[in-house]
Amino acid sequence: MKDHLPVNGDVLRWARERAGYSVQEIAERLKRTEEQIKAWENADNDSSPPYGTLEKLAYDCYRRPLALFFFPEPPEEDSIDKSFRTLPEHELNQIPPRIRYLIRNASVFQMNLAELFDGRNPASKPIIYNLKIALHDADNVVVFADQARDYLGVSVDEQRAWTSDEDALKAWRVILENHGVFTFKDSFKEKKKDAPESPYSGFCLYDEDFPIIYLNNNMPKTRQIFTLFHELAHLLASVARIDKGFGNDYINTLSGDDQRVEILCNRFSAEFLIPAKEINDRLKSLSSSPADEEISFFAQEFCVSREVILRRMRDLSIVAQGFYQKKVAQWERERTKRKERQKKSPGGHHANTQSTYLSKAYMERVFELHYKNQITRDQVADYLGTAKKPAKSDTIDDLENLLLKKT
Repeated sequence: MKDHLPVNGDVLRWARERAGYSVQEIAERLKRTEEQIKAWENADNDSSPPYGTLEKLAYDCYRRPLALFFFPEPPEEDSIDKSFRTLPEHELNQIPPRIRYLIRNASVFQMNLAELFDGRNPASKPIIYNLKIALHDADNVVVFADQARDYLGVSVDEQRAWTSDEDALKAWRVILENHGVFTFKDSFKEKKKDAPESPYSGFCLYDEDFPIIYLNNNMPKTRQIFTLFHELAHLLASVARIDKGFGNDYINTLSGDDQRVEILCNRFSAEFLIPAKEINDRLKSLSSSPADEEISFFAQEFCVSREVILRRMRDLSIVAQGFYQKKVAQWERERTKRKERQKKSPGGHHANTQSTYLSKAYMERVFELHYKNQITRDQVADYLGTAKKPAKSDTIDDLENLLLKKT
C-alpha cells in the first residue's frame, strides 16, 4: 500500500496499555473507530496510522519517541506493578495515564541520577541508609518522627522562622536532598482541555541509593509539605507508593494492611511537622469548636494546613470526628471555589517551571558536569527536559541563571 508505514502493531498495543488507555479512549482522542485502532495494533494487518496520526500517538497520547513504533518488538521496561508491589491490583488498574507517564519519568530521573553521580548518593548522611521505620508499629510513630527530625537536624524554632508556605516547602526539599532524598514536582493534571484536577497527591520510588519523591504541583504548598513527609515515611519503610489523598474518604476505601499503612504515614507526617511535645498543651486550651482564625494561627506558625492542625486536635480528642469532617469538607469547598474564580493565566516560562519541578541537587550536578566538559550541551538539554523545546539554548541559559540565583 502506498501510504503504509512499517509500524509494529505489537509496539502500538504495548505503548497504549503501558500508558493506561483503552482502545475506546484512543479512538475518541483520534476521532477514529475502535475497529481502526485494533487494525493498527494487529501485527498481521497491513493497516497503519498515517504519519501525522502516528506523531499524535507518540507525542500527545503515549509520550514515547516516534522511532519506537518501528522497533521489531516492545522494549524491555519494568511494569508499574513491579515498582509498586504493595499496591493492590484494583488500585494499580485505576492509575490514570498522566500518573503512569510521571512514574515513568521519575524512573528516568532515577537512572539519570545514578549516571550523574556514578552510582553513589552524594549526601554525606543519606537518611535511607541509616534510619528505618516499621509501618506495622503504630505505637512508636512518635519515636520514628522524632528520630527523623533529629537526623535531619531541623529544630522547631528553625521551622517557625520560615515566613511562608512556599519558603517552607523549598527549605524542606533542600534539607531532604542534603540527606539523600531527591524531590521532583509536576502537574498531575491530565493534559487535555477541561480535565479535572488530579486527586493524587504524590508518589515515591524506593531505591537504596537514589530514592525519589514526586509531588503534585497543583496542590496547595501546605498539602505538598504534608505529602513530602508522608512519602518519606514510605521510603523509610523501604517501599514505593502512590498516594491518592489523605482524607477519610480515601482511607476508608482501603482495608487491612493498606489502610493501617496510610494511617501510620499520616500520623508520621503530622507528628514530624507538629511535634506533640511542642503543641499539644497549647491546642488543649482551645474549645471543642475552635474558630477558623484560631486554627489558622497554629497552621501559619508551623507552615502546615489547617487540616493538619485540626487532625492533631481530633487525635487529642479536643474536637469530635464529626466537627473535623465538617470543617475539612467546608475548607475543600472554599478552595474549589477560589480556584474556579481565578482567571486562567497564560502558561508560565518554561525555565521557571522546570526550575520549580526539578530537584535542585539534580540540576546542580548537571551543570557541574557540563562546566567540567564531561557532558555536552545537548546532554544537558536531555537531562533537564528541554531537548524538545524550540528555544533549547535559551531555556538552558535561563535555567542556569535561575539556579545561580538560588545558590
